[in-house]
Amino acid sequence: MSVTTTTRVGDLPRVNLLPPELHERRRVRAAQAGAGAAIALALVGVVFAYTQQGHAVDTAKKQLADQQQQETQLTAQLRRLSDVRTTAAQLAASEALLSRAMATEIQWSTFLADFSVIVPNSVWLVQLNAQEDVQPGTLAAPNAAPQTVGSVTLQGYGKAWPDLATLLDSLGKETSHGIVQPYFSTAQETFIGTVKVIQYQASTALSPAALSGRCVNPGSC
Repeated sequence: MSVTTTTRVGDLPRVNLLPPELHERRRVRAAQAGAGAAIALALVGVVFAYTQQGHAVDTAKKQLADQQQQETQLTAQLRRLSDVRTTAAQLAASEALLSRAMATEIQWSTFLADFSVIVPNSVWLVQLNAQEDVQPGTLAAPNAAPQTVGSVTLQGYGKAWPDLATLLDSLGKETSHGIVQPYFSTAQETFIGTVKVIQYQASTALSPAALSGRCVNPGSC
């Protein structure tokens, strides 16, 4: 009769034949390897964080440089805008001064040309005196002028009395040019050689219509 006995390996007692020193050394090496891996991983994390921080610093520096450049450009634009405003203010002041100075202008050259047409051929003009009563720069605008701004005095001769009446009538039709209230201050018969003539002196006032009206609006000159 035979008996079969089965023994499992797991049931056998384990026997460590290695010296305790070697076993301890392996444990230390394993611990050191784990610590080294942890340190390496930590170093990788530090390097990554440093890299990210450096990138963030570079980005911040670039943003700061861009902002400083924009600020410099805006400052230059504001300076140019300030110069433009100053120039515009000076121009407006100059135009206002010019308008005020021109508000009292009477273009006497135009008046002389008009009188050469107004005076009839039968009347001789030997002297003409014109004066303006409004001082330059005293009017803000021509429409602020008084009723009369000056006067004109004419002296000469006419062939006959009807010729003087024609002259007075011609002067009375020039109100649109500022000639108003014409009258004869003197008129008498005299002789030039053997020819009898009428010597006269006539006067007329000048209304604001005699003002040129140039440069009334700023920028119109």
